[in-house]
This record gives sequence, structure tokens and C-alpha cells, in this order.
Amino acid sequence: MSLKKSLLGLAILALVASPALAASPFGDNLALKNSKRILRPVVQGNMIAWGDFAFADINNTWVAGFINLYDTQTNTLKVLGRAGGSPTGAIVAAELAWVAGWAPWTPQIGFEGDYIGYNEPITQGGIVYQVSTGTFTHINNTGEQWHFADVNGSGLLAIQDWDPAMTPNLINPATYDGSDASMVFRGSNASTEFGTAPRISGNIMAWNDDTADDYRRTMYNLATNTETVIWTSSKTTANLYPQKIQVDSTGSRLVMAVRDETSDNGFGGKLTDVVVYDVAAGTWSTLLNMVAGDEEAMLDGDYLVWQRKVATGDNDIYGMEISTGRVFAIATGSANATLPWVDGSTGLVAWIEPDGTGDYSFDMHYTFIPEPATLSLLVLGGLGLLRRR
Repeated sequence: MSLKKSLLGLAILALVASPALAASPFGDNLALKNSKRILRPVVQGNMIAWGDFAFADINNTWVAGFINLYDTQTNTLKVLGRAGGSPTGAIVAAELAWVAGWAPWTPQIGFEGDYIGYNEPITQGGIVYQVSTGTFTHINNTGEQWHFADVNGSGLLAIQDWDPAMTPNLINPATYDGSDASMVFRGSNASTEFGTAPRISGNIMAWNDDTADDYRRTMYNLATNTETVIWTSSKTTANLYPQKIQVDSTGSRLVMAVRDETSDNGFGGKLTDVVVYDVAAGTWSTLLNMVAGDEEAMLDGDYLVWQRKVATGDNDIYGMEISTGRVFAIATGSANATLPWVDGSTGLVAWIEPDGTGDYSFDMHYTFIPEPATLSLLVLGGLGLLRRR
């Protein structure tokens, strides 16, 4: 296993592995080791959810799929569903991220309130899992390919159409009958647009909405039934490439990294801004201004987290206390840490690292950002440490 070296030299006991040096100054915990073709984690409270694939050989022979739900308080891992050979409502989320040419898309699942939402790769429909009852609702499509799913606390599934045009859909499993007319919302994409990777929280849904000429990000407000383009940058003149947009747990803020394609951070990466959209005010603001290769940003509560490309060519995980602007390291060292997610109420941060065996195999890591007073000591070099649980 390739764990990162702690900034404070803290040695901790991994939950399901032998002792190792911590990946984080706050303590590095291992939720799952040797997970095959892992998807980006989503955290809520003290829980981590993620999708996982396994295959028998390089020919992509289907073996099994998992949705994993990990409780950091009890150190227990619950596998919500497995399937081998034939599709069921319990098959793993999303499409095959690691297939050549698709890896940068980083497929996603959603976890909010009592629901986990994802798409099923064989039948290419959607699935909503209710945590409290343990029930799966399989949403059949009409011959279209569905990818990139998310869910809100009411169990509404946001999911991307693939055919005939890439279009974001919002579906109520209780009322959907397979027709477009029965959807809660269907994006108004023209045939030249590219509506992908929808995210939803509360009443706010947002997605990538590129055209032939422009990069765009669009938002739908369920409460007002309005669709609004909130970001536009030219593909030919602006040189600004916005990454996938994310929604915080309250549906009040949207966040994304914006890469300057003409820049160079000195070791193979591009300089980026991290920008936030205030839904109520209808305005963008900048939290990080062309500091480094900062990408895959997510925020919740008073915390922003992201991955930063460093001189080794790997990525580290960093965080910011938004109210003070203090930036701190979460995971630094020799391993390539990517795809962080944060819960603002508990300070739980989860991310993934290669496990060193190759073959797209990863470990799932997590830590807790300490209470603000303790965080201040750590940022200033103090040795106090309080874990929030």
C-alpha cells in the first residue's frame, strides 16, 4: 500500500490494515484497501459512499459490482449490492471509468439524506437506493444510454442521457413511466450541446452544458422551475476551461475549478482558479486565484477541498477554511491522492490513492478536519490534535 507521509509524523493504526504512516496531519484512516476501479467518494455526515468495479481479465469480462457504504464511527463497511453476469437493481454504479479515453470523466454516484443514486452499466438505467429500508428502485429507460447519476434528499434522480443528444434529466422514480413527458425536468439542450455530469442537492441541479463554440455551465432551480446558463467561456478565445461543477449539501453554492489552458505551473500542470457561484445572489466569486494546478474542487459548510498537482507529477489534497482563507494540507507525500469530498458539518474528508499494485486498483482514505481552534494550531505549527467524531 502506498500511504502518504504525515506532515507531523503521526503513526496511526489503519482500520483494516497494518500500522502505517499517516497520509494526513489530522490522521489517515483506511476505509477499504485494494478496491478495483473505484469511483469518486461522496460523504455525508460520518458516512462515505462510493462505487466500485471488478473484472476477471483485461477483456472486461464482467465479474461483480459494488456500492459501498462505510460508517466511520463504527468502522463498518456495508456492501449494498453485488451481481455477477446478469443485471439486477443492485449492480454497481456508473460506466467503466477506466476504459481508454474515458478515464478523465470520473463517473459519479450521489448520496443525500436517505438516498444513494447511481446508474447501472449493463441495462444503462438508473437506480435509487433507500438506506433506511434497504430497497432498490430500478428506473428503466427507453433504449437510451444513461450515465453520471446523482440524487437529492427527496429521492429525485439526476442522470445524463447519452442518446440522441447528451441531456440532463431529473426523474421522480414514483411517477416516471419511461416517457420524457413524465420526467420532473429535461434539459433544453439543442443537438449541438453537450449536457453532462448533472449534480443535484436540494432544489438546485447543475451540469456541464457545452456547445460547439463555448464552455457553459447551467443550473435548474426546482423550486422556481427555471433553467439558467450561469457560466460561458469561449473555446477559441478565452482559454478558460471549467471543470465539472459540484453543488454543496444545501444547494446554495456551486463550485468548480477553471483551468487557464495557456498557463504552466512549472511541472506539467496548468494554473487554475477555484470559483464559487452563490445561487441566491446570482454571482461568482474566486476562492483560489491561479495558485497552482488546483482541480476537482468541492465545498461544503466552511470548507473547500481540492487536489493539487505538485512537482513530482502526483496530486496532494488541500483544504481551505473559507471564512478565514486559511489553506492547509490534508494529504501530501509520494502517493497520488485525488478526488476529495468533504462534509461541512463533521469535517469528514475522503479521497482515493493507488494501492501500488497497478491495474487501476485504489485504496479509499479519509480523515477529519479538526475543530477550528485546533486547526489554527496545526496551521501555525502547533501540536494539539482534536478529532471530531
